Amino acid sequence: MQQPEAITKIPILVVEDQSIIAADLTDCLENLGYEPAGVAVSGEEAIQKVAETHPALVLMDIRLKGAMDGVEAAAQIWTQFQIPVVYTTGYSDPNTLARAKVTGSFGYILKPFEERELHIAIETALQRHQLERNLRASQEWFATTLGSIGDAVIATDTQGLVRFLNPMAEAMTGWSQAEALGTDLSKVFQITDETTGAFLQNPALAVLHKGIATSLAQEQVVLISRDSLKFLVSANVAPIRNPQGSITGVVLVFQDVTDRQSGSNRLALVRTKWLEAQMAELQRLNQLKEDFLNAVSSELRAPLTNIRVATQLLELTLDRAGFWHSQTPEAKLEFERVRQYLQILNSECKREIGFVNDLLEVTQLDLEEDILQLDVISLGTWLPEIVRSFQAQARTGRQHLRLHLPAQPPSLVCDLISLRRIVTELLNNACRYTPPGETITVTAQVLNGQLELQVSNSGVEIATQELPHLFEKFYRSPNTTAYKPGGTGLGLALIQKLIARLGGSIQVESADRQTRFIVTLPLRNSISN
Repeated sequence: MQQPEAITKIPILVVEDQSIIAADLTDCLENLGYEPAGVAVSGEEAIQKVAETHPALVLMDIRLKGAMDGVEAAAQIWTQFQIPVVYTTGYSDPNTLARAKVTGSFGYILKPFEERELHIAIETALQRHQLERNLRASQEWFATTLGSIGDAVIATDTQGLVRFLNPMAEAMTGWSQAEALGTDLSKVFQITDETTGAFLQNPALAVLHKGIATSLAQEQVVLISRDSLKFLVSANVAPIRNPQGSITGVVLVFQDVTDRQSGSNRLALVRTKWLEAQMAELQRLNQLKEDFLNAVSSELRAPLTNIRVATQLLELTLDRAGFWHSQTPEAKLEFERVRQYLQILNSECKREIGFVNDLLEVTQLDLEEDILQLDVISLGTWLPEIVRSFQAQARTGRQHLRLHLPAQPPSLVCDLISLRRIVTELLNNACRYTPPGETITVTAQVLNGQLELQVSNSGVEIATQELPHLFEKFYRSPNTTAYKPGGTGLGLALIQKLIARLGGSIQVESADRQTRFIVTLPLRNSISN
């Protein structure tokens, strides 16, 4: 049997008219494990190379020689090829930022920048681009599905209180979803016996009690809507169970089965209302999504980024002006305090930007369908590159970083962007919380036909009562000896969602001054045709 081929490195095009900077960018890309797709020195050449090489991302200098600058080139690249662009420039004036923002760029890095900052900007842009692609596919799938469903659907919680109505259910019951939420199903779904006219018991109660699906006979059940319309209905009620098998509610699916001749006009009216409600709901959801993304991007992330850039420029300006080179000991002490304050401000801005990015990604994962972009990943080449990119960070913290792979590392079919985010988040946590002199170990092995990835660190132990809460949003351990300040409280919640999307699981063990995160993933994710 032929072994799967190793996954191709992500190609990135560099657009830079200064040869020294272009060469430096190319070296950085190679060090970070990307594949340089070439260098263009003008906007026109950039568009031509994109058409020829089809890179996954473009690093674009805003100020380019020639008739077309980087902003115009980026706009044409996005319009023609839908390829994300990250700006790399030494200019941060408001006009430049405004023009770059209009093009819908996927990132903005101010020169000079560190290799790690470049890595974060690229990964963030690739993830955002993937999320937007998934969101568009999800919206298309959702619209197509709603267009083909003619049944009414109501879902409840374990108390029989309404949690969801689709537009057809709204039209047939006369209740909007906003009005019905939290209302007892027996009020929203009022049914009577066709022969006697007597009101029938709420069918959800029996299903919740017995845990067995049931049907309502179509020739005997009449639904009375809120506006007194009557429908002869056929209905099915089934329990909703979580992955552990516990009942979390019921789902009710029903149809109007009134005689077609006598009920055709009423059914046509109901379907018209449903279609109108469907369009209104889709527009509302899309507007909510756009409002949220715009608020996070414009009102939070952009100002924080500008504050951080301004802080760095202030520190650089003071350095060039010789501010730090005082002759008196007293002045030197005061100047050193100023430097520390600037470093604190820069660090806190960076942390808050990370928090906003994590919050945005967690929210997008909550809203999106599980549409994965699957690739064949050779673990023997991919994982060492990821671990290698953290060696400098580990050395700075005086930590030892180790990798253990089996003699024949496996390949797996997985969503590459999600897997990269999972591993890098776990390694970031390990580097942040491991004391100096201790060891971080990454281990991969195949157990029971599944891939098991472990990231462990010594010198840290988490209290047993805290372990169940680690994956909750915004949870931070009160044990300050185990956890340093600086985390967003969202990283572990985010990777738990990503792992669940991949069909895997994550658990944590901590004892004897050792903490171990264990990720289990299927070697082969299925692809639906």
